[in-house]
Amino acid sequence: MQRVLVAILLVAAGGAGGFLAALRFVEKDVAAPIPEAAPADGRAQREASTARNEAALPNESSAPAPSEADVADSGATIVIRDAIPPTVPLGAGRFHGVVATTSGAPLAGVRIRVLPSNHNHGIEFHEEFDVDVREYLESFAQLYRWKRSLFRETVTDASGRYELRDLPAMGFSLTASLDGFRFDAERGRNYNLAPDAEVDFIAKPVVAVSVAVRLPTGEMASEANILCTEGNNTTYLPWSASKRTITLAHGTYALSAAAGKFQEFKSDAETVVIGEDQDVPDLEFKLQGRNGIRGVVVLPKDEDGINASVACNKAADSTSPNRRGMDHESRQHISRGAQHFSYLDLEPGTYRIDLYRSYNGPAVSSTVVEVDSGVKEIEVTLPPRTRAESSVLWAYDNHGELIDDIHSLQYSLRSAGNNHGGGLELTRKKDGSYWFTAQFVEEEFDEVEKSFAEDAVLTLTIQSRAHGQKQFSATYGKPQEYTVTFSPPATLAVLVSGYSSGVNANFS
Repeated sequence: MQRVLVAILLVAAGGAGGFLAALRFVEKDVAAPIPEAAPADGRAQREASTARNEAALPNESSAPAPSEADVADSGATIVIRDAIPPTVPLGAGRFHGVVATTSGAPLAGVRIRVLPSNHNHGIEFHEEFDVDVREYLESFAQLYRWKRSLFRETVTDASGRYELRDLPAMGFSLTASLDGFRFDAERGRNYNLAPDAEVDFIAKPVVAVSVAVRLPTGEMASEANILCTEGNNTTYLPWSASKRTITLAHGTYALSAAAGKFQEFKSDAETVVIGEDQDVPDLEFKLQGRNGIRGVVVLPKDEDGINASVACNKAADSTSPNRRGMDHESRQHISRGAQHFSYLDLEPGTYRIDLYRSYNGPAVSSTVVEVDSGVKEIEVTLPPRTRAESSVLWAYDNHGELIDDIHSLQYSLRSAGNNHGGGLELTRKKDGSYWFTAQFVEEEFDEVEKSFAEDAVLTLTIQSRAHGQKQFSATYGKPQEYTVTFSPPATLAVLVSGYSSGVNANFS
């Protein structure tokens, strides 16, 4: 028998043709597989791996597609056999500390857990068009197994003390838990810490508060979020008609409720004080309708690395507005997997939703929306890049292979009396090329600066994770096609004396 990890991929349909997925890993005992002969070279190994993966996946033509409910209930199961995580030797590091109540009394029986901070420790994830599902899941399984191998837990003793040993030099996060209490790190930080640190926790008793949330009609809402603000921190507490209590530690809070598909209903805020020997009255929030706009951005299917943004601007009058006749409201980031946006609590009026390929630069589409009452739902489309507006970059390594990890493009415009620089958004096409806007200062510059840009010398700098940096001359304003070849990468070994924080460092 062999102990393996089973990846259960739970899939549910999402908006605009997308999907939502969740992974659940389960360890099982299965019969050991018959060893296969090693392929002669790397290409054969990849082909053999692809063939095995295709054979293991269901034949789409042999059975009807499952319904959303069937997929959500059953999930897709893939057995992960070879996802070996990186080896991290045990170290001599430790965490220790004391857990006490707000009065200073030690608290016994508190569960203290430590896990690696949220980084991949060299396990690579690539968002590619033709990603191998099994390889992608194996990467997640590697990360899961690696984090489990470093998991430690203990409980505090009668004096409230704890200690966790045998930890390597890297970043960790610590948590404390015990029913009836909320725990705060005494020094305000319990994440991304290196071993040999003392982390004390303060335990605050929590109180159950009964809450009722009513719709504008007076009926009880089925579910809602309770917005809980304490000082500068706001958290969202789930609430439902079947479970009408929330737990709060001692303190002063501003509480309100929000509900609806787009949180289009919200109540007024109410100040609540939770203290010792103080009766907390039952709370009731009455929801009111909110005005606003909620939308989704449909992205081009053959483009990756999209880093767009959307802005909501209010028109100066009811006529068809132009950009400079509108007051800027806010900007929200849009990328693949994060394509929704919302603007709530808007006054009745005419608004325009502008869509940008990046945070700056010209708008590529605009949609006028009339807001009167309620939340308006819209769908906007980011048009594909075209050669009429874009320059194309082909990046090769020293072996003539296309490079797929270009992650940064910087520009520098220089003349005898002026200079300007910044970053540009790169879009990766399915053929391996990178596209960027040729006339990227159109809206950022005034007429004098535009004239300067047309006469200045343009230098572009691209950055590859595996091959380093490459600089080359370019032409501003006119779409061009550039081919860049990187030299063989070199490795520089660096030893930093006295560095023991256990977190990643950057060198420049």
